[in-house]
Amino acid sequence: MDILHTAQQYNKQRYSVIPIATDGTKQPIGSWKPYQTRQATEHELQPWFGSQQPCGIGIVCGPISSNLVVIDFDHQAEQTYPQWLAQVQLQLTDVS
Repeated sequence: MDILHTAQQYNKQRYSVIPIATDGTKQPIGSWKPYQTRQATEHELQPWFGSQQPCGIGIVCGPISSNLVVIDFDHQAEQTYPQWLAQVQLQLTDVS
């Protein structure tokens, strides 16, 4: 599956897709603010993701993307994630 198709599928799932740098910085290419309130059009997706050197895919979280929330474990993920997961599982166990 190519990156344009993936971006189109995210868009169809009502996620607000934006182009990001592929150099590891995850920097948005251009302003992402308009995409907090509207989804990209097919005409916008084509040049971002359908070129010879496509951008990376970013997704704007929040109401525009069906209230998507992302938790990022970049810093000390090997220690932080297992601790977080244990707490979530404990909370889920306490609920039932």
